[in-house]
Amino acid sequence: MSLCRRSTFLKKACEILTSSRDDKLVARDFESFRYYVTNCGDINEQFDSDQKTIGHIAALTKNRDAMELLVENGINLDIMDIYGTTPLTWAIRCNDTAMVDFIMELKMKTLKTNYEKVKQDSEYYNEEYKRESRKRVRSDAYVNELQQDLSNVKRTRDEFKEDNQILKSEVTKLTKENLTLRDRVKKLKDLQRKK
Repeated sequence: MSLCRRSTFLKKACEILTSSRDDKLVARDFESFRYYVTNCGDINEQFDSDQKTIGHIAALTKNRDAMELLVENGINLDIMDIYGTTPLTWAIRCNDTAMVDFIMELKMKTLKTNYEKVKQDSEYYNEEYKRESRKRVRSDAYVNELQQDLSNVKRTRDEFKEDNQILKSEVTKLTKENLTLRDRVKKLKDLQRKK
């Protein structure tokens, strides 16, 4: 019974792996395998009742060349079958130390790459945070300045109201005095005419 059912190309690639007599594919078989792998669509497709990937099959058949090609084509080595096993687990169970070393080296590179990316992202976001903090400080200073100006305007407006009240009372007072003076001037003029 074939290990692959869904994808014809994956099925053919799996058949090539499982039919090889040793851990090396002969050149003709490897070229066929390469063709099927590069044209299969989803290389991470899980198939058969155990939900294995072609990466599991490469580990089971101890085929390092096949695994390298799968890695080049983006195989996910962390996909588990229904038993919770990954290609690494199968390589360990098959006592294939070369495959175990290969997969572990890939995982270490991935971890290192991920660490470097996280480190770069962290540095970028730290710088971004510092820039934003400086902007926030400048913005807060500007807001404080505007609030100060607004309170000055309010104070000036309140002072203006007070001054306006004082001026109104002064104008009223002067108007009364002016009327009084007019009356006096008028009386004086009247007196002068009479004389």
